[in-house]
Amino acid sequence: MTKKEQWEFFTDALLDSAVDSYKTTWQYKEYRKKLIQMEHDCEDHLEPSDFSFIMECFELLMDSYTQQGRYLYKQGFADCISILKRLGILA
Repeated sequence: MTKKEQWEFFTDALLDSAVDSYKTTWQYKEYRKKLIQMEHDCEDHLEPSDFSFIMECFELLMDSYTQQGRYLYKQGFADCISILKRLGILA
């Protein structure tokens, strides 16, 4: 495994742990309730083909935001290490 692959594995594990921790918060639980309610409302008010299209759009948006969040998390981690090195805290 290359150093880059090791870094990706390490940061992915940290991110997965952070996500798991977030899923135990009341903020996440409230967000999930609202998301589920929105899905039910869409299903009740839209034709099946429209509902399917809307759900595909929501999934694409969610995937996009998830990827953006993953990138920002990893970049923040790398930036933190860089700052700690410049401050002489890390070698």
